[in-house]
Amino acid sequence: MRQGSEVRARVWGSPRGLGLLLGGATFAYGFESGCRKAEILAINDDDDWAKRLVRYYRYFGFQERYTVGGRGLADLPDLLVWGGVGTRMDADIEAMLRRWTPAIRAAATRGPDE
Repeated sequence: MRQGSEVRARVWGSPRGLGLLLGGATFAYGFESGCRKAEILAINDDDDWAKRLVRYYRYFGFQERYTVGGRGLADLPDLLVWGGVGTRMDADIEAMLRRWTPAIRAAATRGPDE
């Protein structure tokens, strides 16, 4: 199996495949609409799960900014937007598209089974 095929199998044969496709479509739409930064909250419902989410989002290119929770009124805007506590993360949309578009295109032209 060629290295490219291994990457495609790993991406499309896992839950990351759907996330990559949806994220790519969302980032492309956002970029075309003038957005340059994506924001996300790795919700902290459970310590172990929160660590997984931060790792997952970091894998895709998000960077940790700050922790929502424990800052009193300073957290109020984030709590209203996100509805919970966790790690706020940002990503540069153009950089994400440069990084992931080749993988999405390669997998789309070959299909998930190749």
